Amino acid sequence: MALEMKYFTLKPRSKHAGDMHAMASRFAMMTYASIIRPVDPKMARSLERWVSQENKKDADMELDTPPEDGTSVDELTDQTQEGNPEDGTRS
Repeated sequence: MALEMKYFTLKPRSKHAGDMHAMASRFAMMTYASIIRPVDPKMARSLERWVSQENKKDADMELDTPPEDGTSVDELTDQTQEGNPEDGTRS
């Protein structure tokens, strides 16, 4: 049996950092906005603003998520400020 729908619901708000369903929803919203712009520019702008807000929330979520290797945010900040001693780079 093939998937058959009359409506398809998008969910642009992420439940967690890197939520692929939310990312795909935002991508679809931007595509829709691009196509609908000639006949409804106000709706296109509203969709773009919504996506932009959700992208920012997702980015903020990623900043708040600790790395999987257990490195603390303070350690990452120190490493960024000190540079990488192995390759001699400095920030």
